Amino acid sequence: FLQQVSQVRLYLQTHGTCPTLDVVVLLDGGVSMARRFGRHPQGYYALVEIMRDWAKDLPLSGNPAGDTQVNENSIRLAFVQFAGSSLWPAGDQKQILSPSGAGTSEGRFTGSISEIQKDLEYQEDNFMGASSAYQPAPTTTYLLAGLQQSVNLFRTSPVDGRKRVLIIVIDSPIDDKDKYQTALAELAASQVQVFGAAVRPFAAVSADDHQTDIDLQEVVPKNGHFVSVEIDQLAASLNGLCDPNSQWGQFVGANPQSSSMPCSLITNVTSCSKNTHCVWYDSTLSCVDSLCLKHCDPPSCSSDVANNCVWNGGSCESKQTCSYASALTCDADPVCAWEAGACAKVMCDHINEQGCITDPNVCVWDNLDQTCTKKLCNYNSADKCLLDTKCVWTTVDAQCTPKQCLYSDKTACETTEPGACVWKHNMCTIAPCRQYPSEIECYKNSTCEWTTECQLKYCERYAADSNACDGDSRCMWQQTSCVEKTCSTLDACRCHRDNDCFWEAGICKTAVFGGCPALDIVLAVSGSASMAQSFGRHPQGFFGLMELLKVWVSKLALSGEKAEMPLPIRNKGTRVGLLQFSGSSSTATAGSVQWTPPGIGTAGRLSGDRTQVREDIDWQEGNFMAQGTFAAAVLSVASDLFRTSPNGVTRVLLIFVDRQIQDAQNLLIPRQELLQLNVVVFGIVVRRFVSHTAADTDAEAALKPITTTPTSEHFYNSEMDGIPGILDELCDPQSTWGRHIVDPAARRPCGNYDNKATCTADSQCIFNNSLVACMKSPCIKHCEQAVCEADKTCTYNDVEQTCNSAVCSSHVTQQLCTADNSCIWRSSMCVGKPRKPCDYPNENSCLADSTFECEWHSIGNVCKEKSCLHAEETTCSTDPLCSWNTACAPAVCVPLPCQHSIPAECMADARCAWVNDARCELNACSAYTNEMCCNQAAGCNWNVTQSPAFCSAEFCGSLEGDEYACKAEQACMWGAARKTKCMKKDCNSFTDQCACRENSNCIWSVSSVRCIYKRYETCPTLDLVVLLDGGVSMARRFGRHPQGYYALVEVMRDWAQSLPLSNERSGAASTSGTRAVRLAFLQFAGSELWSPSDSRQVLAPTGAGTSMGLLTGASDEVEADLVYQETNFMGGSLVMQPVPQTTYLLAGLQKAVSLFRTSPVDGRKRVLIIVTGTEFQDTSSYSTALTELTQAAVQIFGIAVRSSDAPTPPDEKVQQALRPVVSLPADEHFVNVQIDAITDSLSSLCDLNSTWGKNVGKAVTVRQPCQSLSSSVCVSDSQCVWVGATQSCADKCPCANATCLPYNHCEADLNYVAKCIPDPNPCGNMLCAPYYHCEPGVNNFPSCVPDPNPCANTTCQPYYDCKLNAANVPQCIPVSDPCANMTCAPYHDCEPDSSNIPQCVPVSDPCVNTTCPVGTYCEPNASNFPQCIPDPTSVPTDPPTTFIPTSAPSTPKPISDVPATGIPSTAVPTSIPSTVLTNPPTTLSPTVPQSLAPSTPKPISDVPATGIPASDIESHFSTINTQTYQ
Repeated sequence: FLQQVSQVRLYLQTHGTCPTLDVVVLLDGGVSMARRFGRHPQGYYALVEIMRDWAKDLPLSGNPAGDTQVNENSIRLAFVQFAGSSLWPAGDQKQILSPSGAGTSEGRFTGSISEIQKDLEYQEDNFMGASSAYQPAPTTTYLLAGLQQSVNLFRTSPVDGRKRVLIIVIDSPIDDKDKYQTALAELAASQVQVFGAAVRPFAAVSADDHQTDIDLQEVVPKNGHFVSVEIDQLAASLNGLCDPNSQWGQFVGANPQSSSMPCSLITNVTSCSKNTHCVWYDSTLSCVDSLCLKHCDPPSCSSDVANNCVWNGGSCESKQTCSYASALTCDADPVCAWEAGACAKVMCDHINEQGCITDPNVCVWDNLDQTCTKKLCNYNSADKCLLDTKCVWTTVDAQCTPKQCLYSDKTACETTEPGACVWKHNMCTIAPCRQYPSEIECYKNSTCEWTTECQLKYCERYAADSNACDGDSRCMWQQTSCVEKTCSTLDACRCHRDNDCFWEAGICKTAVFGGCPALDIVLAVSGSASMAQSFGRHPQGFFGLMELLKVWVSKLALSGEKAEMPLPIRNKGTRVGLLQFSGSSSTATAGSVQWTPPGIGTAGRLSGDRTQVREDIDWQEGNFMAQGTFAAAVLSVASDLFRTSPNGVTRVLLIFVDRQIQDAQNLLIPRQELLQLNVVVFGIVVRRFVSHTAADTDAEAALKPITTTPTSEHFYNSEMDGIPGILDELCDPQSTWGRHIVDPAARRPCGNYDNKATCTADSQCIFNNSLVACMKSPCIKHCEQAVCEADKTCTYNDVEQTCNSAVCSSHVTQQLCTADNSCIWRSSMCVGKPRKPCDYPNENSCLADSTFECEWHSIGNVCKEKSCLHAEETTCSTDPLCSWNTACAPAVCVPLPCQHSIPAECMADARCAWVNDARCELNACSAYTNEMCCNQAAGCNWNVTQSPAFCSAEFCGSLEGDEYACKAEQACMWGAARKTKCMKKDCNSFTDQCACRENSNCIWSVSSVRCIYKRYETCPTLDLVVLLDGGVSMARRFGRHPQGYYALVEVMRDWAQSLPLSNERSGAASTSGTRAVRLAFLQFAGSELWSPSDSRQVLAPTGAGTSMGLLTGASDEVEADLVYQETNFMGGSLVMQPVPQTTYLLAGLQKAVSLFRTSPVDGRKRVLIIVTGTEFQDTSSYSTALTELTQAAVQIFGIAVRSSDAPTPPDEKVQQALRPVVSLPADEHFVNVQIDAITDSLSSLCDLNSTWGKNVGKAVTVRQPCQSLSSSVCVSDSQCVWVGATQSCADKCPCANATCLPYNHCEADLNYVAKCIPDPNPCGNMLCAPYYHCEPGVNNFPSCVPDPNPCANTTCQPYYDCKLNAANVPQCIPVSDPCANMTCAPYHDCEPDSSNIPQCVPVSDPCVNTTCPVGTYCEPNASNFPQCIPDPTSVPTDPPTTFIPTSAPSTPKPISDVPATGIPSTAVPTSIPSTVLTNPPTTLSPTVPQSLAPSTPKPISDVPATGIPASDIESHFSTINTQTYQ
């Protein structure tokens, strides 16, 4: 700290506000100081060394002893040693020792550092307790002589306004307590402030330590002037002597005449802004040193425009804001405005909420618009308020507020201020509850509640509708009104049916508290004056906190026992006690804690009665103490309350503070009392804003040590509205707090079981596979026994009178369990078998199974049980379905791959290839079984496009040699300089400007003369540090990545390779204005064995080839760094992250701070990116580091990595821990994504249109086109060329802006004019179907056309011709008439055989046209010639002259009755009388026409098999009348 008073001096900042001081230090030199103190073998020598370190940092006056010159704001010291021997009376001068001898102060005040060092050397060499001459036996501890020597010294102190301080350091009880009252009175008369420090050898307080504390506090009468500490903690009290914000410093105080003060001690924006050495940060509400102070010479100071620096009187300062003398120059500055004849800073120009609402100009933050504006109607009197027509004065809380709802039409009324106004009775009126301007007034109306303003309670919307009320899960109908549902009022049946409630031991509890054991809780709430400030959406913090506690207590499962009841013996239920603490340095112990008086509520006792606890809260709300923050008394009172707790009850103390506890050094003894009573102490720092400020981090540092060990798991630093979520987890065994008070084996609400096995073991629960969650069983909702027993999936429990799932939990032994086919023995319990292993409908639930080893198969969308889980090679090799894979370390057993016998199935499996048209084999890359091993193999990468993920060949490499297919892929590019290679797109590989610019994703950087990705065109010069979470939790599966950390490193590798690195090696000087990037990768984890700041909690690269943990722009060093981080995963080594493991961020932030200190101050941007998948456990530790990063103008971005597509509760906790760390506004510096989506955020870092990029990127100067440039400008532009032939300027790469059709390329002519030229071989490697070939067509577009004569080379067998099918494939087909040229013998025909060869075959009926004489018939001979031969059966007879029917004809049927299909053959007689056949009638009846005389009859066999066609009947018998020829 640089202070300019009468002379320039440098101080530690802690001493920057020291007044002129004379200080006497009394050092205990008794024999007990010779013992071990902690890690110090001898306490006295350690004490002297502490004094030596403290003294050399003090702003000493410089005057030697005896010099009377006064130097303001400086200190003089005197050290006196005291001990004691019973041989000498109290007060004997032999009981003390003052320095003497050459070079010492001779026992006087001195401001000379050399004399002080000599004094301490003298005291060190003459330790009284080590010499029987100084302290003969019997030894004792007398203080009187030391006090008298102090009185004498202070008599020499000038009366000039300086302050006088006596510090007593002692380790043993005082034996002359009754002797020193006179000395104390003289010290008080001399206005000496007396401070006391009782030092003890160990953390534990012994009986002697306790007595020492009591004795010393009698010497130090004022509260706050005493500390009880271990010896190494003493320095903190000494160094705080001049700090007005410390325990001791508040009494010594800053010098009122001091012309300067360290920035860190300034607490308001107005004072900070007036100091040219300081800068105010809204994000942390702190005043810090201006970055201008880092400049030590005028040139570098004046060149720092970004920080508005100016050289003034030997130092670099920030320019005074808005110090303009004229209105013109004032108004020209956007942050200034000319008002009332002076230039002033524009009011309420803050960009975040905390800066806005803490502005003394009284600003108001608009949550909707995220803007800060000046508060309207900010009048403090009714008269001024009423003069403003837009304001109204409320007499209840004496406030002036803006008038609302001044609208004359319905639309404006209902839309301008949504929710604030309602149109009623043809006028605009204020909506119910919105008339109350403060939270206090709001809650006085029982129908209202406070959010960001006062509004109707949620359930009030159903005020007149009981059915709608009961239909809403948040509400219930109670007598005549709709109120918020309270589980405690429900009977067993309704409790079981309500998913928000839990029935146990005759009590219906809110489900989140269902796991609570019998509890006694004391709430200790700070009533400090700072709690009167606004906290987030709460205008008054104390009242807001009390209202939150009121809601929380209403949900607790209270025991019902009133405070006045005798000591109960309880198994379940909760009692609550409420204490408010505050006080001041002068307040008596009893006055710094208060509880309700007799007759009100609990009267300061524990109670399980809801009404009594509610009365306590109401009383405390109305009796806000509004003083300091002193906690020792409240811890003692809490101990008294817990002494009334019965055995077996869990005791919990919850402490709420918002600022640093002022008597923190006095809390050790009351804390030990609490621990002896087995009280679990939790602490919450209530902070005002999203971001941490110095106030809440200081509060955390003081509160955290009070909580139960491990303190990181018993403490939260939270915004006020985050407190209900913390308290609601108090009885969740999976939560940070709950696991310390809940029995993990106890029954709990179904939602509190975190895995399927424990869920299904509870007969009242079932596991929902789709939601991956434990839920109430449908059986528990059956309230009647008969209904329960009718449900075959349920069983009735007569003891509990509940309906439970008929699950396997009743089997208490493995033998009974396995005997039940529906059950399985898992983790020492019997659980129901799933319908089948891994029976899940989606990927998330499949991978979340903790009972079976499951994996999701995206082909078919099915969850399957993993196979080949053999851990040893021998068992794996004997399994015929498995193989032992040694491609990666460690070797693993895997299913036999590529067991496909069908080519199509083989080729459909991306891991396999069909080889030599004979077998299915594993691709080379697919042999690698883990992600890290895969990505390290050349040409391979981990493929997550399907599940299970696998190792595959890099996609672009598979398109080798095919330029057009390569260019068609977005992720690929054709090799630089037009080589025949397809590669992953990489703009950095182009060395030729034109080749670069012709790629749409690339741009040529003029400043760095190289090719970069277009998305990084707007990057400024950038130093970038990435903190990677290397904690053990990152070893788990993240989506389709088997191990999250290795996947994270691979994402970083791909991203880093795309960045425009500066090529500057680590340790080398960095050049400004390069528009390039330097990188550093750090890994952080955590172990509770070490402190959060321990350097072992962070890992920086070391070894040959790496950056050695420095910023680097060299790609080879970046890759070596990532390889180092990859192979040294902290979470995979118990050496780097020993148990108990946790996640600490502080060491990583501190390392980042040290890296950014090496970043030049040349206008470059600085960015820190934190990537984590775990909740931090040291949130209270890193406020200083964040302040340093803010001072260094570092923008902090955060990436919370989640393991599945939907955020889980642990993901939400990661988010809550990370958001306060990032820069403001947090929403623009933070994302919560899956691991594969990280690249999107990283790649947008310089994109001005992205959320992240607009905070980092730099606007690019718009270039004029080359064509518009003159010759002189043209030749100086690296992207242009002057063309002599045309006397004009042209783009050196005209093809960069040309667009050619596919299969055409751009070429520039001699005048740099772009022309599209057809590619010489557009067909390239284009494959066509057989009998097709590739030909370029219109616009050179290649297409497959049919070959002109595919039959030319095709030979067919005889009587076959070559013909083309529809696909132009030649085929041999039979000729249509092979008999065309064939001549056969008579009575033979030509017919083709089955091979289409013509053959002569006999005709089937050669006699068909042959008429033989009577008595003969026709029959073919051996050559198939017809011939007539005699019929041996023929007998010649005379024919009858008359034909007489043998019987009367039947009734003839008309022709129309003949079926359309003819007469079936079955209807023709099988035989005809021979007389009819051999003797046909010669004479016909006159009715039969002559023309129908029968011809020679034919055999029955000639009737066709299909019958006689109807057409034949029609043609031959159409003339028959009513008689039919029979």
